[in-house]
Amino acid sequence: MSGFVFRFSPTRRGLLIGGTACLLASGRAAWGQDVPEQRFFRLAAGPLGSAAFALATGLATSLSNPLGGRGCDKGGSCGVPGLIVVAQGAAHGPARALDLLRGGQAEGALVFARDLASWLSAGDAGAQESLRALATLSAETLHVFLRQDDPASSLGDLIGQPLALAQGPEAGTGLARQVIGPAHLLKPGQRALLMPLEFALDALAEGEVRAAFATLWPGNALVSQRARSLPLKLLPVTPLASQRVLTAEVLPGALYPGVAGVETVGQPLVLVVRADLPDDFTEAFVRSLWAPTTLKTIGAAGAVGQISLAGARRSSVLAYHPGAMAAYAALVKKDQ
Repeated sequence: MSGFVFRFSPTRRGLLIGGTACLLASGRAAWGQDVPEQRFFRLAAGPLGSAAFALATGLATSLSNPLGGRGCDKGGSCGVPGLIVVAQGAAHGPARALDLLRGGQAEGALVFARDLASWLSAGDAGAQESLRALATLSAETLHVFLRQDDPASSLGDLIGQPLALAQGPEAGTGLARQVIGPAHLLKPGQRALLMPLEFALDALAEGEVRAAFATLWPGNALVSQRARSLPLKLLPVTPLASQRVLTAEVLPGALYPGVAGVETVGQPLVLVVRADLPDDFTEAFVRSLWAPTTLKTIGAAGAVGQISLAGARRSSVLAYHPGAMAAYAALVKKDQ
């Protein structure tokens, strides 16, 4: 029997992801059976090495619950009994992941809200109705760094000021540009200084710029290290009503040494499935996703960002599956 086995280690922990042509074909098994049987859920995300794929591998580890394993009450997986989740790399990125999902070559996809919105707007009339969201998960967030003694309290205080825009492997520029432009922070002819995150913080420390903008996953290691010697503060940012793909996020006070928490904007990852997935399965899947044991395992697997039940429906790009909504109603009632 031919097949494939490959290794990918987004956090150097070495997660094994396996499958065969036979395994993937068997993913078509009925979802709604009363007696548990081995079933497979292919979760498309990518490209390999991306934050989306790293989180997909964490979800695959934490939500897989093969038959014969320890039950949730005995310290085992809290995933749907008999379900094996397989992280499936989409080499050509989020659009390909969504194409695989709609075409029946995957049962789920993990993509940024902005990419989901772009895919939906570029698709045919049935694209919006063919998919549903299950959960909004972790988000890249905009960090606007100032020196701690800076009196600025809002973006308006930075208009016309020299700004640094961090770029590089761990700091993107897209989210910062979406805020700098609409806020009219740059005067005609003025440009933000593009530089690596480390250099942007150096420029801030030396007074060469008033603020440093960086799109980061919360808890960035370099920022944590620099905050121990460079007194920093974060500037709050509020999403505009027109910025539908952005969500309100919280950077908590304990995130970086000596830095108070603020509200900011983010680009969240959204877990998406086909709209025709049975309600009973999606309800069970979502309830297992938010089990404390699952969340702990996701973190141990090296998944990025902050995941919270309180923000599970904060993205409004796509309607949520009825089964997911039933699960959230039950989870909210349980917490009351």
